[in-house]
Amino acid sequence: MEGQSLKNVLMITALLTMMFSAQMAHSSDVDMCIKHCVSRQCPKEVKKATPAMCEVGCKKLCNEKQFDHEQYVKPGGWICKTWPSVCVFDF
Repeated sequence: MEGQSLKNVLMITALLTMMFSAQMAHSSDVDMCIKHCVSRQCPKEVKKATPAMCEVGCKKLCNEKQFDHEQYVKPGGWICKTWPSVCVFDF
């Protein structure tokens, strides 16, 4: 019984570590994108751009860019015939 509880604690610790790591990686990607955009892209694109104006626009652009490439796998064929409720999508 003691070995099982140790496994559970280790599994929960591993899951929390992975979740925290993924969040940190995403945050640093967005921060680098914003920093690059504010210092390099925005002043070239917008005449008389202020740093505050650039930061707002760059935050929006970088957040959209992070989720731009997401794709969803949609089941089809025999799966939809067998379990029709699986093939109902509300995206």
